[in-house]
Amino acid sequence: PLTLDAEGGADFARAVEVGNAVEAVAMGTPDDTYEPAEELPYYNDEFEPQRLLLARVEGEIVARGMYHTQCGEGADSAWLNVQVLPEFTGRGIGRALFDGVEAMACADGKAKAIAYHAAVPQPGPQLIPATGAGSLPAEHRTARLLQARGYTFEQVERVSRLPLPVAGLDELLAQAVSNSGPDYVVHTWQNRCPERW
Repeated sequence: PLTLDAEGGADFARAVEVGNAVEAVAMGTPDDTYEPAEELPYYNDEFEPQRLLLARVEGEIVARGMYHTQCGEGADSAWLNVQVLPEFTGRGIGRALFDGVEAMACADGKAKAIAYHAAVPQPGPQLIPATGAGSLPAEHRTARLLQARGYTFEQVERVSRLPLPVAGLDELLAQAVSNSGPDYVVHTWQNRCPERW
């Protein structure tokens, strides 16, 4: 939809809610949530087309498949993501959505499909990416699904969380300044980055 009030707007809003719920479980925190109104402009960017597939159970949206690409010469990649509410996993919904978003990539002639998957670290066997940095629980259902589809594990994106306020911040800063010596200076600014940087 072009707006949340247009036809399909309510479905789009529900799809964002589903994505937020799945990410909160996968990341272990609800801190990285989005509002439908802030997501909608990304789906209407003509230079970076996105498409959304929805899965329903008894009329209720329980999963989404996302397809994202770019326009122009050399735009040979597609970014794919599938999110299924935990209580609806194991029913083939994720597999069906992945079939759909992969079909979009093929129809658009994309040479590369890049899939994103969030997971909280867990003990047990780990998959190590080609970069050698980080890992992913080998037994996670999405990791198994992607491997079964022929995807290779290339890179880990690490997300850290710092609860505020930070206890002893002044002492930590003083220690960092002492360790770094006079060659490093802390610069701060608000709003726009200064021109010199």
